Amino acid sequence: MPGTSRGGTTNPNQPQSPQLAKYFELCVSVGQHTINLGEINISSVATDSQLFEKIWDRYHEIKKSNFESVLRRWFFKPDDVLFVHFGVTKRHQVGIYGKPMEIPPPEEVHQGRYHYFDCPMQPLPPMPNHIFLHYLDWARQSSKSSSNHPQVHAEDIFLSRLPKKLGSSIFTTGTGVQGSTIMYGWGVHIVERPSAFAQSVLGLASALICVIIFAFTWGFVDLSTAVGIGQFAAGVLALANAAIYFALQAYSTRLSRRTR
Repeated sequence: MPGTSRGGTTNPNQPQSPQLAKYFELCVSVGQHTINLGEINISSVATDSQLFEKIWDRYHEIKKSNFESVLRRWFFKPDDVLFVHFGVTKRHQVGIYGKPMEIPPPEEVHQGRYHYFDCPMQPLPPMPNHIFLHYLDWARQSSKSSSNHPQVHAEDIFLSRLPKKLGSSIFTTGTGVQGSTIMYGWGVHIVERPSAFAQSVLGLASALICVIIFAFTWGFVDLSTAVGIGQFAAGVLALANAAIYFALQAYSTRLSRRTR
């Protein structure tokens, strides 16, 4: 294997062969208690921009996978990034065993199963969460633009630092009958929080409903009645918005919380 020292172990700080398959393990919440794995083949990726375009495409694909995921995409947005040690079953269902700054131990790198630069890595994390989210948002905006900006994020700084699985897909490294075993790995979990935009839309909709009720009542009855009904409607809608807000907070999975 390329990058091997005289003693037969992989040099983790030596560039990997372009022919060696590389995978990025992406965990995405799709329900209150459900996290799915979106493994990305990044063997041909050479820059940070290419990496995050693939991450956004896979994230967006997972968020459209079912009705609950679509609702989550509307009411939630990426807010944090955790580096996790996870187990996956049934091709995609993820259990989180360690967070928020779990990366493959040096022996995994020396044995050629994972790669990141430098090893051992200091400081942690491999990529600060706010920079990760910035790059992800850039990829989201880039996906909507017809023009390409090859000069943006054209380096490979974080492509090198982020943990990558080498050699084979995580789904082919387990033993036994498919779906009857747990395959363990390291990757990132994109954490989502209630979207301020969605809550603002709900607030504006509530205000519009109050105005419509007030105008309708004033037009068919009188001003004092319209004011009273309008105030009543505003109170009911305010309670409804509060209920929705707390429901969204409760819906946020416990696995999204940092433990240290």
